[in-house]
Amino acid sequence: MYALPAKPEPIGVVLDDAIELYRASFRVCWPISLVGTILITGFQLRAYAGLPNVTFSGQSARQLFTDIGQSFLHLNTGSPFAFLNTLLVLLIELVIYGALFSQMHHVAVHGRGRSTLDAWVVGLRHLPGMVVAAIIWTVAVGFGMVFLLVPGIYLWGKLEFWITAAFVDEVGSIGGLGRSWELTRGNWWRSVTGLSVALLLMVVLSTATQVLAALSLTVVSDLTTLLLVAQLIQGVSAIFVLPMLPAAALAIYYDMKLRRDGEDLLARAKSLQTA
Repeated sequence: MYALPAKPEPIGVVLDDAIELYRASFRVCWPISLVGTILITGFQLRAYAGLPNVTFSGQSARQLFTDIGQSFLHLNTGSPFAFLNTLLVLLIELVIYGALFSQMHHVAVHGRGRSTLDAWVVGLRHLPGMVVAAIIWTVAVGFGMVFLLVPGIYLWGKLEFWITAAFVDEVGSIGGLGRSWELTRGNWWRSVTGLSVALLLMVVLSTATQVLAALSLTVVSDLTTLLLVAQLIQGVSAIFVLPMLPAAALAIYYDMKLRRDGEDLLARAKSLQTA
């Protein structure tokens, strides 16, 4: 059973706490991931409906990948609704993560989850602020990456906990950017290292999912069937993968708050001694 940490711990223990939080909250988080995955899959399949089909039989590997590439080029340039479809998927993903953060934090604090509907309502209520904060985060980190890689990485590490702060401290998504900047002061390397481990695990699982989807080329005969199989595999995988990032971010955030509170108490004690 997961319990909120009482004192700062080494990063290895913090990651163990993240695993424990994932396990403790998965029972109430997987329905959120499932509903979100169904919605995203629906939009993706709707977009794929405009693709010209490609038959795989009798083609060389080079010609096959050329035809598939041309089909997706048609998807991105030939449909007037491609941008709108992508935007809707991104909005759904924000709501999913908002609901997951809300649900996991509720489990961490109260030892039980709220209803799936309540979690989705909380995510939707935060959506306008999350959109603005996500745009600010993307612009700041994006410019840093484009003009000079190091500032981009630094800003990513300083602002990466904005959504965590929004749901833990209830400061709003915009306020979460400032809270993330504050709490990562002196904890930049720890936070980046911890969250990078979770992201790396998600990348590995995502890559494994893509490999499974690619292997389906040996048993399907056309692009439409391949996309259906790939979406099914990715959807099942997402149910388990999506809660990983919130679990890691929350565990690291709780640890950073304890460290910051300890530093504040130490500073107050020193000020009283010198007064």
